[in-house]
Amino acid sequence: PDLSFEPLPQPPADADIKSVSAEKALKGLEKVIAKGKVTVVDFWAIWCIPCRKTEGDLNLLLTHNMKLAVRKIELKDWDDPLATKYLGGTAKLPLLVVFNAKGEEIGRVNGHNPKALESLLNDAEN
Repeated sequence: PDLSFEPLPQPPADADIKSVSAEKALKGLEKVIAKGKVTVVDFWAIWCIPCRKTEGDLNLLLTHNMKLAVRKIELKDWDDPLATKYLGGTAKLPLLVVFNAKGEEIGRVNGHNPKALESLLNDAEN
């Protein structure tokens, strides 16, 4: 695995990126998405190396797309109630759930997969 500790690209100061509490996330993802924006819900963990790479990718996307919102939901471990509710059967983190501006789920990406994320974002914008 890539254990690089290089600094991540930083999102712009006015980027629409927010951490979501477990309590709010457990009420449903429709409660956390940004109205009128393509939203990426990022399930991540502090111990997850691919999550760190994906965070850098999302920060770069936010630099180039002000119509994009990111909602970050931290998982403590695989037994976390959030993992049980949303990650059932998923063997990799991060899990990214992409919604279009109407709030409709477009798709999901498991693990660090920038091309799959880009494809879903293109679908969400059309």
